[in-house]
Amino acid sequence: MNNRMPGLAMLGLATAILALPATAQKGGAPAPGEGVWANYDFVSGDRVLFYHDFEGTRTGNFPSRLDYIAGNLDVVELGDNKVLRVGEGTTEGGPGGSGCFTIALPEALPERYTIEFRVRTSDPLARANVQLFSDGSANKPDKRCTYPPKTHLFINRHGAGLQLPDGVKSAADLGLPTNEWTDVRIAVDGPYWKMYVNERRVANVPKYEFPRAAKLHVFMNVYRYSVFIDDLRIAEGGQRSLYDDLESAGFVSTTAIRFDTGSATLRPESTGILAEVRDALGKHGDLKLQIEGHTDSQGTDAANQQLSEQRAAAVARWLAANDIDSSRLRAVGRGEAEPAADNGTPEGMAQNRRVVFRKL
Repeated sequence: MNNRMPGLAMLGLATAILALPATAQKGGAPAPGEGVWANYDFVSGDRVLFYHDFEGTRTGNFPSRLDYIAGNLDVVELGDNKVLRVGEGTTEGGPGGSGCFTIALPEALPERYTIEFRVRTSDPLARANVQLFSDGSANKPDKRCTYPPKTHLFINRHGAGLQLPDGVKSAADLGLPTNEWTDVRIAVDGPYWKMYVNERRVANVPKYEFPRAAKLHVFMNVYRYSVFIDDLRIAEGGQRSLYDDLESAGFVSTTAIRFDTGSATLRPESTGILAEVRDALGKHGDLKLQIEGHTDSQGTDAANQQLSEQRAAAVARWLAANDIDSSRLRAVGRGEAEPAADNGTPEGMAQNRRVVFRKL
């Protein structure tokens, strides 16, 4: 079962064929409890290169899976989650701080990849920023954790976007709200970059020179309060021709469909891949799909099998609610019986929490 990252934890050993509802909402509206975002085309990569949600780190420690550079960084409990924090301030007179760390990848960034993380600040004036840049940049990390190289991406009080040596390449006026999580997602295809903040695309740049390397550096800065980061995910892949993949291989596997933790409620960031599946079915009237749910090895077989079936059915229900005849869909639960990767690592478990669309 998945823990906190809104991913797919679909489980059990038996295969269950699920009956779909006889009626569904039409006109493009999502089924009840299954919200999506309009005009949202981000699709997460499927081969997970790095994943960290800080749940395995002892409170007060720095995560061993990250490389420390400098600053005051520690894992704290925030609500029901563990997150990485910089700065210990809780009032206007309290200490803020800066901190920076390195994400070491098993290989250099590929041609197509996605980056995802969440950020939050407790500063009522939102005087916080997070900046990310590649180890291949001309400048190396500043040990004061203040000034990144000119080629980097950022999100701060005033906005979010991409920075080049000659200035901001693309940005939107989206500041960090106080005490709310902000989701940041980046999709890269060669030199082409798209950046999203929550449901909005804030950058759409055909040529952005971000060096491909096996390390990424993250700077976090805040004034007198704290800034938090969580759910770091870097994966190879992204948007693709789903129908071409179905035709060539007979199936498509994706980790881009996300659910609320412990439930079958689709998260809105699943919109991109769901829309691709809907469009493929809409354009090819003879296409029929089996929707398979898969999970990692966490949780009991019985609980995971039930959740697996519910989540596979939720995907089919969304498609039926968006003008796809339910007779063309079949939802099944596969559980942990067919792992795609080693369940002994966070990246492997994230890889195993997936949905497979298979031609019937």
